[in-house]
Amino acid sequence: MNNLEDHPTFLADIIWTDEACCSRNGVFNRQNIHTWSLENPRYAVEVRHQLRLSINVWCRIFNDRLIEPVFYEGTLTGQRYLELMQDVITDFVENLTLHQLSNAGFQLDGFPPHKISSVKQYLMETSQNQVIGYDGFVE
Repeated sequence: MNNLEDHPTFLADIIWTDEACCSRNGVFNRQNIHTWSLENPRYAVEVRHQLRLSINVWCRIFNDRLIEPVFYEGTLTGQRYLELMQDVITDFVENLTLHQLSNAGFQLDGFPPHKISSVKQYLMETSQNQVIGYDGFVE
């Protein structure tokens, strides 16, 4: 947050990203969904369907704009995440102005594929060493 004093648009210059799996049961992520209940603090609704339908989506927000979501099948492994970054981020970064590129930072959270060294290395090279990671680094 020290960057806000020196750079007031710091938060708008971050490329925020996240992944989600949406199913006919809704979006269910135990890390992000909380239910307050005095009777049952471990409350979760189970819905059973014969056919499981789901879709995975990854998207990013930059400068207050949602930038084209990317849909993918299956589990997002470190290798698949790196390939996604190489396909999507390269084109995105090439379309930034020099000013935007010099100020942009790329955000990673604690999602396991973000922790893969090849992913971090690629993003460090692509975003001019401005990566905000799960371990809190900004370089």
